[in-house]
Amino acid sequence: MDENEYEALKIGALLHDIGKWYKLLDNDSSENNGSNNGHVDYGVKFIGGKINFKEYWGSNNSEIEKIKTIKFLIENHHGENNENKLLNILKISDKLSNGELITYNKNASSNDDLNLASIFENISISENENNKKTSNKNYIYPLMPLNVSEKSFPKINIDNNTKKVDDEDFKKINNFEDLLLFIQKYTWCVPSTYNMEKKDSNYFSDVSLYDHLKTTCAIACCLYNNKDKLDVKNLLDNLDDEANKIKEIINNYEVKEKNKKEDNEILLKEKLDEIKYINEHKFSLIHGDISGVQDFIFNITSKGANKSLKGRSFYLDFLTELCARYVVNELNLPIANILFYGGGHFYILSHNIEDKKVNDFEEKINDILFDKFGANLYVAIGKVNLRPIDFLIDCMDEDAKIGIPYKWKEAADETSKKKMKKFEYKGMKLFEAKGSGDENKRCKICKSENAKITNEKCEYCESFEELTTILRDFGIEKKFSVEQIKDLKVLTDFFKNKMVEFENNIYELPDNEGNLKIPYKLGSIAFPMDNNKIKEFSELGEDAEKRTGTNKLAILKMDVDNLGKIITKGLNKPTISRLSTLSSMLTLFFTGYIPYLIKTGKAETVFEEEGNVVKKVEYKNNVYLTYSGGDDTLIVGAWDVVWDLAKEINDKFKEFVCNNPDITLSAGVVLVSPKFEYRKGVYLAEEELENAKENIMEVNGKKLEKDSVSIFGLSLNWGKIEKVDGYENNFIEAMQKPDKKRIVHLVQKTSSNLKKAVSKNVSENGIQINIPYLWRMKYYLYRNYSNKNGELDENVEFIYNYLTNIENKIKKGNIDELKEIAFNDMIIASRIAELKSR
Repeated sequence: MDENEYEALKIGALLHDIGKWYKLLDNDSSENNGSNNGHVDYGVKFIGGKINFKEYWGSNNSEIEKIKTIKFLIENHHGENNENKLLNILKISDKLSNGELITYNKNASSNDDLNLASIFENISISENENNKKTSNKNYIYPLMPLNVSEKSFPKINIDNNTKKVDDEDFKKINNFEDLLLFIQKYTWCVPSTYNMEKKDSNYFSDVSLYDHLKTTCAIACCLYNNKDKLDVKNLLDNLDDEANKIKEIINNYEVKEKNKKEDNEILLKEKLDEIKYINEHKFSLIHGDISGVQDFIFNITSKGANKSLKGRSFYLDFLTELCARYVVNELNLPIANILFYGGGHFYILSHNIEDKKVNDFEEKINDILFDKFGANLYVAIGKVNLRPIDFLIDCMDEDAKIGIPYKWKEAADETSKKKMKKFEYKGMKLFEAKGSGDENKRCKICKSENAKITNEKCEYCESFEELTTILRDFGIEKKFSVEQIKDLKVLTDFFKNKMVEFENNIYELPDNEGNLKIPYKLGSIAFPMDNNKIKEFSELGEDAEKRTGTNKLAILKMDVDNLGKIITKGLNKPTISRLSTLSSMLTLFFTGYIPYLIKTGKAETVFEEEGNVVKKVEYKNNVYLTYSGGDDTLIVGAWDVVWDLAKEINDKFKEFVCNNPDITLSAGVVLVSPKFEYRKGVYLAEEELENAKENIMEVNGKKLEKDSVSIFGLSLNWGKIEKVDGYENNFIEAMQKPDKKRIVHLVQKTSSNLKKAVSKNVSENGIQINIPYLWRMKYYLYRNYSNKNGELDENVEFIYNYLTNIENKIKKGNIDELKEIAFNDMIIASRIAELKSR
């Protein structure tokens, strides 16, 4: 391999369309208005501008040649086909990243679609026409450097476009990772196709320039690594024609009758086999999945759990990144080929590789983990092979299993199979005895006897505690140092012999305004602090008790509903760059915004006194962010604050996804004693989350599934949460009266009787009405809470009105309206009010 040539292609592919962004910085672009190649000219200008490649590479002859090659690739990537191998690879990669056979429009204005449209607004997964969303408000992102605060949320009207670039960022580009971060910081909000010819009125500029450049670079690097087996010129020349043939084949053999399905699938395969160039497996999609995550993080004693909990959860998140970096390093691919990592998963686009190579990666990683943690952790790695047709929208077909979204799921399925055979390669060695079996030689934290024990702790638990302390300091200093953690016992083996390499030692964390400085790193680092010391769980419970009288913690688990379905069915034209944009945006919310919210936000309904001033409680002093990444988050903290935080995260997520009803969060909340075993508490929170995801209700004939929160074993659609807050305030106000015990009794009686009045799910669509229960409750109210004049106590009037409203719906006999009744809103409100009024 010619390393100089490969490096030039890598940079050239990453920057081939950079002129689309660089042109936006020019306040007076009149000099290029008559040019047919505006963004191309600006791309070349970028290479010779403020970015100093001579410092990046040096100034010897080979580096000068690289710069010339990069300029050539940028100048000619929209030109006529020729014999230049690198240029042809770039052209193929550009087309496969776009996924559409788009014709370059030389006459398009550079001001068309200036802002990136949100990828979330047009996602739709509802098969029922009644449930399909109807909003089309054109949410767009502001033109501004990437920021992890609300400033980066999509809006209908944008008035804060900021095209300025920090000149210091140009000077910080010292390696490929710096360059990739620079591209992300400034092009995350720029559409990739503002100057392309739109094929139809349903076209949306919702793919970011960053994700297009990144995936084009990834594809180009794969093709170059496969160049000896690749007929580049013929692949490029035949790409469009063969794609059109495949589209015709799929249309002709579409399955219309069930009894013809098998015959049609055989015919379809035979016809596809006749396609030569774009039907060859040139790529592999690699998926990694860490199993044993929950037990590993939470299988520790509650005493001092906060000292190592964050270290353990961060370790697994970092392990995901380390594994992904190790694989791309071994395959001679840049980090641009890591399509996604987070939540214990990673996806990598690679040139076609053999199964043995994947197995070798898996065994090397797991040998390290087995020596440290036995069989408790395992990284399964699977892969599926891809063809150029899998990247093209017009060729995608679910029955034929052609297309990136289907391959994305297939790769995960392959990994799931391997998870069923963990450590199979070790054979009988897996069952060799470890340790002495002496209870006194077990670690008091994790109960392991596999490692060296000092002061009743194993060396790895001590390492996790040290890691937690280091992370605390990172959060204070707003810096992340690889050098500072790589020699820890739990990490050092991954850095030996350059198994994993980072191009920078120090990364900047987001500042208090959400701004990012290159090189930066997003991470779920947020601790409740008191004088630079991490608070104990017992202290968080005591803080809640001072405010409410209830000494409890809340454990919150949240994740995105139906993400798999969104990927396979929901995306409008699911190209690899569009899938990459989706992943980038979800990472921005979970790994960027949620930690920012915790560090800067305040609870809406929780207050504390400071001197003579009553103020809202800050999240950062009351909440412990266990992890947040991928599509989920786990949080523990003072119960009253966590309940407010759960509601705000949901509100902000809805705003982030353009209030699209097809993209929702569900949450599970469990209240526990600070002394309760944290591991069991997490499992209970997961049970609540599952309960939330099973919640179904109907509103105006539309079936609403998931999009719910569950607490106290009671699930409720998020749309009803405002009613909960209102009823909660009513109950709390009533409980301020001297006869508080009577009100508490009424709360309990109301809760136990409400669901008896209207029972759902007796049959699939039926309900059972027991109206006497309502009459009895109303009679009970008047008998016990009215004055001598027969007037109902104003503090319980809202309960009477609530019961009357239900009674009126029953009298109307409208089944659909009755199905909308959610008694849990009143019950949850009463329980929370009682906990806040002790």
